[in-house]
Amino acid sequence: MGAGAPTATGALALNDGWAELKRMWVVPQARGRGLSKALLVALETRARDAGITWLRLETGIANHEALGLYERSGFVRIGPFGDYRPDPLSVFMEKRLS
Repeated sequence: MGAGAPTATGALALNDGWAELKRMWVVPQARGRGLSKALLVALETRARDAGITWLRLETGIANHEALGLYERSGFVRIGPFGDYRPDPLSVFMEKRLS
């Protein structure tokens, strides 16, 4: 990681009453420091501030670290949402924001 290089990123795609968590990523050299959790908390706060009730996401079945983070953070598995279709390589999850 060079000076000024991005360390972590994430995004929300806002919809009507819900948002999709998109593209969360932490560079490998910075993993294990709690950045993913902090990033997720920041994105949840932004979603709440935007009036979002439900936060949803799609991730891969082999993304074990992400699945663990989302489950520990209160996300539950659901079926496909939005334009997604059933996919044996995808996991769909959501969390109610209060």
